[in-house]
Amino acid sequence: MVVVNLYRPGSDPPVSLFIDELSALLETIVILDCLVVVGVDFNIPVHDATNASARRFAELLASFHLTQHVVGPTHRCGNTLDVILTQPNFQPLRVDVEPHGMLR
Repeated sequence: MVVVNLYRPGSDPPVSLFIDELSALLETIVILDCLVVVGVDFNIPVHDATNASARRFAELLASFHLTQHVVGPTHRCGNTLDVILTQPNFQPLRVDVEPHGMLR
């Protein structure tokens, strides 16, 4: 099993290089042929289909057959910025998101 934890700081939209480097990382991981869990604070509003970065992120997930399991807001403004990704052959039984501010 490979567990990856990533953080992309800031609220500015990610530059193309970020998605390109994430793609390269995922390419490296998938050739290992093992279970993969990726926990990420991307600071990309993944729930917003009108957001260009969110669309590009969704396309990247689809190309690697990764599923995003976090449902609901993870930020005080109501956005889903944090994600947990897995392959179809490894689905978590449960993913809970605590209300913003619960963990300090």
